[in-house]
Amino acid sequence: MEKNEFKQIIDQIIYKYNHKPILEAFSILLKLFNNIIKYPREAKFKNFKKSNSTIRNKILIIDESLKLINVLGYKKTNDDEILSFEGDYNNLIECTNYLNKKTKELELELKNKELKEKQKEKELENKIKFSNYNDSQKQSRKIQSEKEKILQQIENDKKERAMREKARDSKANDLKFGMHQVVFKPNPNCGGSR
Repeated sequence: MEKNEFKQIIDQIIYKYNHKPILEAFSILLKLFNNIIKYPREAKFKNFKKSNSTIRNKILIIDESLKLINVLGYKKTNDDEILSFEGDYNNLIECTNYLNKKTKELELELKNKELKEKQKEKELENKIKFSNYNDSQKQSRKIQSEKEKILQQIENDKKERAMREKARDSKANDLKFGMHQVVFKPNPNCGGSR
């Protein structure tokens, strides 16, 4: 095995796959590796079955993960389904540290990406609210304009009605046609009776 070959494989996995499945796979690999490091004499932590649903569905779906496991020193046992760790502990520790570092970087990157997405959603929401506010302002101005037009129309109607009522009055009165009553008023200087 080439020294630090595991770094190239891990970097290749990160480059090639989506972050969420990688984080799940790395999390499980870290558990497997940390158990070997914590309990180096416990055989049960050195072995795992490839047919285990978690291993199969979370780790082995990433092609390079099996290559990583082999590079670290996992070997097939008599049963092809079981892989057993027979590698160098120092290499495993170094890989675990690198994998842990990369996992934290991915988590931070994913968190930042989610924050940016939330920020974009918030900006979009604000644009929609502002747009709705502008629309409501336009609607309000339109309604106010319509009210003003209606009030103006009412005033015009009143003036028109007043003109019609004036027009209904007899034209003769305006032209001084018709009966004129002349009321005799005696002259006060003239003596009264005869």
